[in-house]
Amino acid sequence: MSDVTLVLRTRTSLPELWPLLDGIASQRLKPRRIVVVDSGSSADVLARLYVAVVSGWEGIPLKLIEIDPSAYGSAHALNVGMQAVETPLAAVLSQDAQPADDGYLEALATAMEDPGRAGCYGRQVPRGDCDPWTARDLEATYGPESKDQSAPDCWFVNTCSMIRRELWERFPFDEQAGIVEDHAWARDVQQAGYRVRYVAEAVVRHHHDHRELAALWQRFRDEGAGLRQVHGRRTGVWAALTGSAREAGRDVAMLAKRGELKRAPRAALRRAVKHGALYWGGRREDQP
Repeated sequence: MSDVTLVLRTRTSLPELWPLLDGIASQRLKPRRIVVVDSGSSADVLARLYVAVVSGWEGIPLKLIEIDPSAYGSAHALNVGMQAVETPLAAVLSQDAQPADDGYLEALATAMEDPGRAGCYGRQVPRGDCDPWTARDLEATYGPESKDQSAPDCWFVNTCSMIRRELWERFPFDEQAGIVEDHAWARDVQQAGYRVRYVAEAVVRHHHDHRELAALWQRFRDEGAGLRQVHGRRTGVWAALTGSAREAGRDVAMLAKRGELKRAPRAALRRAVKHGALYWGGRREDQP
């Protein structure tokens, strides 16, 4: 029997959840149980999930936990889900991260055979509807080579990850860390002498589709605030300006090669919004 429980956070009215659950059921290494932490999905989604609670999903037992949407937070939802985990390992997967093949869960579990690793996370590649600048960012962030990480490299992503339950009991996710609870957790376990690992063989298709600038601003503002808390530093004005200019320049060069220069103004605007939000989020504690 598998030593892995999969924890899935959901809030959706979309049909993407069912292919995701099918992708989990088709893994070579099947989880012992799926724990779904839902924070306000539509009634039809919940009705089908409750049916799965009774019958399982393709033979995998499913537990559904509902939390109030007003109480949702990345760390809080994960901590609630982790309380229902009874296996030594817990895999975490976002509802919009689709396994790219049938081996992603096995690749994560294999990496965890080293007892010195507290957790590991997988590779993200873009879905088919991804804009080119976001696709380039994902390629740069999630390379083709796996690696172990020790302090101070606490990059860790709960979009697709696996952790030891016994270490979660010692180091629950920090509910004050905003959307970077994963970085904060990796920092804490590294300070305790453990390593985390990036597993390039565990691949999911995922990207944040922030088409509206307001949503883009909010995400990176929250990220800036969280990174300040985790690392004790904030993005300065010069770093925000140069980061925006550097990434916009790369985007323009890429779009020129693709014959899509008409998209350059939008790419540049989105880079300015991103880095402006990181700057503002990092200084929010200074605001009245």
